[in-house]
Amino acid sequence: IWSKYDTVGIKLILDSLGDFFAGGINNMEQLTVGKYDINGDRIWKKKYSFAGSAGTDIFGGFARDGFGNLIITGQSKSTTTFYDFATIKYSNNGVLLWSRRYNGPSTYSFDAAYGVTTDIYGNVYVTGTSMDSTNAYDFTTIKYDRDGNVIWIKRIPASQLIATTGYNLITDSSQNVFIAGRLGGRTSIVKMDINGNVLWYRVYPEGSAITSNYPVILHDSIYNIYTTAISTATGAADYAAIKYDSSGNQIYAVTYNNSSGGFEYVRDLAVDKQGSIYLTGEFSANGRSYGTVKFSPLPTGISPNNNLPGKYSLGQNYPNPFNPSTVINFSLPKSSFVSLKIYDGLGREVSTLVNEKKSAGNYQYVFDANNFSTGVYFYTLQADDFGETKRMILIK
Repeated sequence: IWSKYDTVGIKLILDSLGDFFAGGINNMEQLTVGKYDINGDRIWKKKYSFAGSAGTDIFGGFARDGFGNLIITGQSKSTTTFYDFATIKYSNNGVLLWSRRYNGPSTYSFDAAYGVTTDIYGNVYVTGTSMDSTNAYDFTTIKYDRDGNVIWIKRIPASQLIATTGYNLITDSSQNVFIAGRLGGRTSIVKMDINGNVLWYRVYPEGSAITSNYPVILHDSIYNIYTTAISTATGAADYAAIKYDSSGNQIYAVTYNNSSGGFEYVRDLAVDKQGSIYLTGEFSANGRSYGTVKFSPLPTGISPNNNLPGKYSLGQNYPNPFNPSTVINFSLPKSSFVSLKIYDGLGREVSTLVNEKKSAGNYQYVFDANNFSTGVYFYTLQADDFGETKRMILIK
């Protein structure tokens, strides 16, 4: 129908009127947002600039909130702080509403934002990686309110083996945020609550640090989570996708190998209303080409999680002693209303990790004790008629 050229466009977002928005970088390497009509003609275009710019921005992510505003994020180079998170919000008409930069604990360091999303209230979430004061990389996520005020910043050191970098993220109606990232070359999914506390995380067991894996994440209407990964079971790199329920239980995983010894890097993911999964990306067969694969709702090769526990159990936290976070596991043989609470040495309740009905399965939660002092703590699991308490030690 038409073809147009403009110096912006890495990601597109359509609106209900047929107009569309493009986010990317311009030929001056500046983060740029443009709006175009149904014929592809530009309505407006805005570029990001700031005092002290070194003139080299790298696009990370692009989103539109429920109020029609546009948010772009990425890496932005400064003459004084090197690369920082840069997040900019524009109105539907191209008016700059706010811009925010984030530089980590190390003054002159590499801080890179790769993904952005919003929730139903217009809060903005940005994820990526940020150097700490020792030049190690922390998995870093920031939550802003709709006016650009910081609500929380969550930094998770690589030593906690949760993730090193966040790439894409989504939210649910309760302001929980699900983040797809990497731990080395493996896909990691992290769920945080409204306050940035880690509720659970899952790391896909396959992958390689040298593979090109930038995981995508989405959810369906009941908040089952779908993400992409790289499978290395064949000795090469193959398409992979995993489905989890909202509590982090793996429902299935699928893989696809196009050629023996070849390398297939999945780049995007879609799920239709029937539950079919579509994966598309790069094939190494016949040179470098692209390939798209469709899995039916019950595809051959999918392994459901049928290993349900036979009894209630509460595991010992690990590590123990710990600082500042520790993992608590428990198992449910049937659907139960579950309470998992933390108490201090005097028996006072200090935190609630779970207080809701859960399906049968194995669960893993992280207790983050950053705001607690050294001492002995207890955690108690109550599920129907089952109850158990275990002891743990926080040493700072």
